[in-house]
Amino acid sequence: RASRAGAAIVVRGQRAVRSAWVYDKGWSRLTPQDGQNLLTPDTPRLEGLSEAENAAVLQEVLARRGGKEVVLYQLAQPVLPALGLEPAPQNYRITAVEVQYGLESEGAIMGGNSSEVRVLRQGASSAYTDSAPQAFLATSASSFAQLWALATGNILPRPAAPEVNFSRYSIAAFFVGQKPTGGYGVRFVGATSSAGNWRITVELLQPAPGTILTQALTSPYLILELPGAASQVEFVDASGRLLGAATAR
Repeated sequence: RASRAGAAIVVRGQRAVRSAWVYDKGWSRLTPQDGQNLLTPDTPRLEGLSEAENAAVLQEVLARRGGKEVVLYQLAQPVLPALGLEPAPQNYRITAVEVQYGLESEGAIMGGNSSEVRVLRQGASSAYTDSAPQAFLATSASSFAQLWALATGNILPRPAAPEVNFSRYSIAAFFVGQKPTGGYGVRFVGATSSAGNWRITVELLQPAPGTILTQALTSPYLILELPGAASQVEFVDASGRLLGAATAR
């Protein structure tokens, strides 16, 4: 079962879960990574179902939510006895899911914990054209709108920016810089904070030798939602090397 611990989502249970998604104004995949649960925008794709069946299940799940948040779990398929049908069908599909409506609260927001950081969006097709990396920190709707336009300017149609309560959250972003091919990226690893100053560790991804790559300019980026009012953010790699820094705008 999933519950909220501040801005983080905690999952506890004994069932074998293959995948999990959360619906709150849109679907996001819940991914355990480095001891935390990350939320990444993603529509559920249930194993064993056709595209039409998958869409029908999601429509039914959302029709019953009554305005509550939804957690959808893809479970390991159970071993079922043979279907007692005559004549037996030549083909049939099996999938195992569990749906949770609503998230319980588990205490107050904690400070400086990377499990509270949420990945709002990441990709490789931003409109940032400089070759040098750049960090941004947005603490208002207007500065976030400029940042979102920079991140999604090359995507048509441009996706709508998520709603952010800037009395409770800040937005940090890191742009790797323009690259000559595909295969480059950036991954969130962890974060710590003290008195509004955030230190965010990321991993810079590069194409492996011999990889077949998209022969087009790319510009990877990462956008994060931070709890609280941030005044400064630093992006570093695993060795602690500073990649970019920004102050509140």
